[in-house]
Amino acid sequence: MFPAIQRYKSLQMTLIAKICLFLSAILISFPLSSKSIDPAGRFPVSEDSCVSRIIRIPQSRLNSVSGENLKIWVFFRDKGAIDKNDVYLVESRISEHARKRRQRNGVKNVTFADLPVCREYIDNLTNNGARLRRVSRWLNAASFVIDKKIIYEIAEFSFVKKITLVAGYNRSVPYRYDNGVIFPDIDTTDKQSLDYGMSYTQNNMINVPLMHQMGYCGQNVIIAMLDTGFKKSHEIFDSAKATNRIIAEYDFIRDDDDTQDDLAEDINGQHNHGTSCWSVLAGNDPGNLIGPAYKARFLLAKTEDIGSETPIEEDNWVAAMEWADSLGADIISSSLIYSDWYTYEDMDGATCITTLAANTAYALGILVVNSIGNRGPDIGTLSAPSDAFKILSCGAVDFFEDITEFSSRGPTYDNRIKPEVCAMGDGVYFAFAYTDTSYAYGAGTSYSAPLIAGAAAVLLSSNTDMSVLQLRRSLIETASQASSPDNEYGWGIIDVRAALEWGPNFTADTTVGYGSLTVQFTDLSDPEPTSYWRWYFGDGDTSIVKNPIHNYTQPGNYTVTLKIDPDGLLIRKKENYITVFPAEIIPGDVNNSGEVNILDVTYLVGYLYKGGPEPLPLNVGDTNCDGSINLLDITQIINYLYKGGPEPCFR
Repeated sequence: MFPAIQRYKSLQMTLIAKICLFLSAILISFPLSSKSIDPAGRFPVSEDSCVSRIIRIPQSRLNSVSGENLKIWVFFRDKGAIDKNDVYLVESRISEHARKRRQRNGVKNVTFADLPVCREYIDNLTNNGARLRRVSRWLNAASFVIDKKIIYEIAEFSFVKKITLVAGYNRSVPYRYDNGVIFPDIDTTDKQSLDYGMSYTQNNMINVPLMHQMGYCGQNVIIAMLDTGFKKSHEIFDSAKATNRIIAEYDFIRDDDDTQDDLAEDINGQHNHGTSCWSVLAGNDPGNLIGPAYKARFLLAKTEDIGSETPIEEDNWVAAMEWADSLGADIISSSLIYSDWYTYEDMDGATCITTLAANTAYALGILVVNSIGNRGPDIGTLSAPSDAFKILSCGAVDFFEDITEFSSRGPTYDNRIKPEVCAMGDGVYFAFAYTDTSYAYGAGTSYSAPLIAGAAAVLLSSNTDMSVLQLRRSLIETASQASSPDNEYGWGIIDVRAALEWGPNFTADTTVGYGSLTVQFTDLSDPEPTSYWRWYFGDGDTSIVKNPIHNYTQPGNYTVTLKIDPDGLLIRKKENYITVFPAEIIPGDVNNSGEVNILDVTYLVGYLYKGGPEPLPLNVGDTNCDGSINLLDITQIINYLYKGGPEPCFR
């Protein structure tokens, strides 16, 4: 056989194997069907095997590992026999926020990724000398420390599909720190909004202040930060702590629930990098630094030991991803980059462990935002997990919006453009963990990534029914060079205000009326749909025409929703968009029933103390006309109804 044909066949077989591995990773996101359950209440759950079970570790790599111990991944062929009661138990453990996130992304059932790894398989390995490190439901695998001598014995178990090494990573270290750097004179305040201090430029470059003016600050969005640890005592995080917006934290290095430095175990400066990245994303110290998502909620994961030779081991990173999913993360921000043994040929979106985890996160409705790295300017300098198919990998530009020399470049090995997008990553202002009041400037894609993750949270807070598909596409397709992407800038510098208008959108010729209201709705979606519109007017009525006319007949506040694809993944909801006031306002009739009675007392109690709907119009609730709505207004109605007191007033 000619050498050229031999090379072609070898490449062909390699591509087939990688495609099979990718398909296996994608399949884990498909919901289980109840048809899989047999009459006895048990059913087998397994992956179709595309490749034969082998030890996927080159002999040269085995020989190069110092000492007798290996850290390995063991992938299993199936998850054993799953009882349907186990499925119900898994479903009960999915948090409410995670459930809602999945529903808006079309994931409605327990998936293969959610089911537990078969404990019997793990016990068989530990009983034969393997020491368990981490278990991954997503990958149907577990990591172990083993004696090199028993690796071939482990490979003989019938339930073992594949064995690989646990890769060690380094984060995208800051390209440099700049203290006392002089930048061009700028106005650090937004005249109609907040005082951003020296963080104004990094926010303004991606149009965050305009979103803040509109009231979108990341509220109701959960962001997971995966990094070195976090100096929570820094003043920049005081508001997050005061409002209980740190939902949970976990140290995946020490296996405890504190991500701030442990003076007895961590080396000095362990939490510096995570502190700076979190502050760029969500710090809140007006006049000094404000991050895009300063009202978001947070999950803090400490995944990197900077005192180790392999600071980030991929099994800890994957474990943190699954932990974040279980607690409802909408967005994951990470600066993970490059491994100690993956090659450029592995950057195909379907090989590296962290890449497969990022693919799975997207399938479950989570946006993963990751720095592309600081190994530019050569092409092909990206690394996992930035090669994932639906990640947002982030490049860095400077103050003048030029790509930095250090920002890593694409393409992926299978020739996809990378990065996806860029933000400021040179001269970024952040909280420095040296003291609780220290700040500094720095450079690196470590800082562009949290800016983009924060902007994504701001965008999601504007439309919490937005799918991850819409969230990701809107940022990419409205970036500065979306019409001509390349492997330096990707699709360009994001514009979160422009992203707000992308996808489903609409307007109305009027939004306020009295008694009844006829409204002409106009579709403004971009890109414009060609055949599918589903309107939900908030009063129970719907329409399937492009530009409907709808008549509201009852007083109330109405939320209007437009979907422009059959799967419901492109959606726009405008809360309380239409307001219809009563034709005649009766003082004290806060529930618009047409008379004043005890139900108005109940309505006002619900509004004041139980998060109920507001009176319509609002000032009808001010029954004593003192300029505010409080307990005295409830007393006013009770005295009128039962004690001969004065009538409620309205003005």
